[in-house]
Amino acid sequence: MNIPREVQSFIRQITPDDVGVDTVETPIGDFVIHYEGFSDQCNYGHDDDSIHKIYQDVYRDFDQRAGAEPVQRGHSYDDLGIDGNPVLYSIYKKQDVKENKFLLIDEELSESRLFRFTANFQRLTGRDVADLLYLETLAIYMFALDEKQQDYGTAYARKTTQYGPYAVYRTSATDIYMLGFAINQPDYSSLKLASKDRRFLNNLNFNNRQHYMFMNKIARYTPSRSDASSYLIRLEAQLKITNPLFRQFRRLILDWADLKYSQKQYVIAKMMQLIRVKGKGSEIFRNLTAMKTSRRYDNVKPEKPTSKLARAAATVGGAYAGSKILPKVTKGKISSKTGAGIGAIAGYWASGRKKV
Repeated sequence: MNIPREVQSFIRQITPDDVGVDTVETPIGDFVIHYEGFSDQCNYGHDDDSIHKIYQDVYRDFDQRAGAEPVQRGHSYDDLGIDGNPVLYSIYKKQDVKENKFLLIDEELSESRLFRFTANFQRLTGRDVADLLYLETLAIYMFALDEKQQDYGTAYARKTTQYGPYAVYRTSATDIYMLGFAINQPDYSSLKLASKDRRFLNNLNFNNRQHYMFMNKIARYTPSRSDASSYLIRLEAQLKITNPLFRQFRRLILDWADLKYSQKQYVIAKMMQLIRVKGKGSEIFRNLTAMKTSRRYDNVKPEKPTSKLARAAATVGGAYAGSKILPKVTKGKISSKTGAGIGAIAGYWASGRKKV
């Protein structure tokens, strides 16, 4: 079908830093657009083959979230591949979309979404299970540090710990609970893990009680940086985490309040990609998407203004430089007194500029 120009105009405005879903009104009806951009940070660590697999996952995820077939899917802004920064999009007629209905059903179901989407973990390797437990633990701690996601982070941790330290098979628990159970008891018959993956998990030194206590702290209060750092490093060793990107996440998240906006967006974008590939259907993905869409963070530290003393010093220095240099450069057309005035003004304003 012909796509209305209002929809085309909206798509042209989306940038590689954008991700989300919007409704566009047109004379022939409303259209729902799902979109996700791929910046250089998203492409980092991929080759063309792996990034195209992620593209396919993104399109499938759009369709599942919309509960409908798109009238058109495509990409804009740039070419596909690791050398480009495309924006993927799918367009749906609003009357076909069953998105809100499915979201309500998901919220009413009390079963681990990851467990459902991976067919009792059958689609996961042992390495995937360990990596997902680590990534989702980092994400919940990150939520607890973020003002807008703090309530969700503490509520999720509370639900995770309500059944104890992952000792009983409970599909009504959270993804993290079920991941902890799978690592703690990989031979349990209802888990559909392959034999080599059960061996891998049995060889880990995962301490379920330590992890439970860490989540319990998040449920009651946000652990200090030193407490979190100590435990997360210990968890890396227990799960045999070797991916340097995961360690980079840990270091950045521990300093969350001091990070620049671009650094936070980098962490969120990369975590979204990894969780999308390894743990399709994860419960926390929607909240990561909300953080990726957010344009600002409340706990970003403001820049310190230039002190009065520093500005005064810059003004005096500018006046002196102007009185000496400008008369020479202009061959006497600007006097020493005028040059001092110009230099003083330039020095004053330059001292107050923010570094970009």
